[in-house]
Amino acid sequence: MVALMKSSNPLTDLERIIQITKSSETIDHLKSSLKCFFLWDKKYLDSSFTKDLKSQISNKKAVFWSIFKTKESEFSPYSDRKK
Repeated sequence: MVALMKSSNPLTDLERIIQITKSSETIDHLKSSLKCFFLWDKKYLDSSFTKDLKSQISNKKAVFWSIFKTKESEFSPYSDRKK
């Protein structure tokens, strides 16, 4: 997590968090990716971005939440998609 927060490029950081989320194999790993996302959000909350960068970030956030929710449902005790 520390390595993610040392970068100064918000889009690169978010893409790394998405990769971590995609690779999550346990619920604990998935929770860690959520913590990374919240740290990222806190770090860049007050940043002023260009309109284009805001749009890209918005799209990447939507991708993150889509992947997160899909993975979360896979780890649900009621999921039929268990490995």
